[in-house]
Amino acid sequence: MKINSWKELEDIIKSGRGFIYNDFGTVNNWNQEEFNKLHRASCNHLSRMTPRSAEWTYCFDTINEAEEWLEGNRKNDGYSYCKTCL
Repeated sequence: MKINSWKELEDIIKSGRGFIYNDFGTVNNWNQEEFNKLHRASCNHLSRMTPRSAEWTYCFDTINEAEEWLEGNRKNDGYSYCKTCL
């Protein structure tokens, strides 16, 4: 699901439940495999996100749900898993 606001993203990160996909590379057309990253919602790297981050962030309840969406929507663009939490 697409995150709609900073408050929504902040609440998900605080809960630590689920998975967050940061689509930063696609939005900015940068190194997509490096900047498009899937994290656990509890990952400490997410603490560096800023309010603008909500513009390019998705949330999933399970890793299977995230991987299914990524394979269907970002396979050609490229993405990676956070090396710290996944």
